[in-house]
Amino acid sequence: MRSATRRALVATVVVCLTLVGVELVLRTMVSDLDNFVGIFEHDLADGRCLALRPGRTGTYEGWLWRVPSSEIEINERGYRDRDWTPQAAKGDLRIALIGDSMVFGLGTALSDGMPKRVEALLASASSQTVEVINAGVPGHDLPSMVTSVPDLLDAYRPQALVLLVDHNDLLEVSCDRWSLYFGAGLRRSALARLVISAMASLLVRPQASAQQRISLLERELARLAKVARTQNDEPIPVLLIESGDWATELSEAELDALFVRHGTRRASIRTTMDRLFEESDSYIIRGEGHPNGRGMALLSEALVKTLAVVDLPGSTTHVKIDSATHDAP
Repeated sequence: MRSATRRALVATVVVCLTLVGVELVLRTMVSDLDNFVGIFEHDLADGRCLALRPGRTGTYEGWLWRVPSSEIEINERGYRDRDWTPQAAKGDLRIALIGDSMVFGLGTALSDGMPKRVEALLASASSQTVEVINAGVPGHDLPSMVTSVPDLLDAYRPQALVLLVDHNDLLEVSCDRWSLYFGAGLRRSALARLVISAMASLLVRPQASAQQRISLLERELARLAKVARTQNDEPIPVLLIESGDWATELSEAELDALFVRHGTRRASIRTTMDRLFEESDSYIIRGEGHPNGRGMALLSEALVKTLAVVDLPGSTTHVKIDSATHDAP
């Protein structure tokens, strides 16, 4: 009996030491989430899973494997941007670019992200001052984007809203998955994160049917029409840009009719997005699913070209853009 107990004890010690050794090795390769998740609030009363904590700073060095780190600063109104004035100066054009981690610029410096690049391209082609607000939040889906609009309008009063919507943004996702990443044990154990990530990749991810996606899209377009209004209750121009296949199975004409019913325009940069992932070695951060600086430049050029050819309903300011100069490659 003593011999069996001793062997069990030795085996336990060996396993523990092995796990500690593996953990220490993995910590040199797996990113540290502690300095990243601190910039978030989660499980908000308005139904959003995530929002950015005003005034917080953090560092992003990869979702799982380490990548070159990027610094993150959140302004006093809860956006990854500078502190804007409450309203654009007379004659200036202010656009809010709303989206998820792609708009936020996860893995890139603020200056390399899409909002700042789009702002520079628009400003270079216009005689007026153009401001583009970074209203991207990692993890936001279309319902969260729409929910965030009233606060955005109250903070900065943009004259137009541009929403970048991927196929994943038309899914009804529980906030429970984010609670897991905010748990101290998972954040601080590289081995636990690796195991959870491996298990998640083996599981079949929930997929929404075409009808569910259509229902969600129609519901959120109706909500958007209600909240995207000025203080004088006038409609604010809204453009939704499709960055990934929405998989609604609707024809182009049917999609256009759906958007027209709700006073919203739509456009697409799917071709450019497809190119990014087809040439991922050039345009995607290695080990991540997010664009690098070159990828952001390519997306920004495509987005600016889209803004040049889409006339936002109700817009009183038209930015003339030379499409030959800013055509997406």
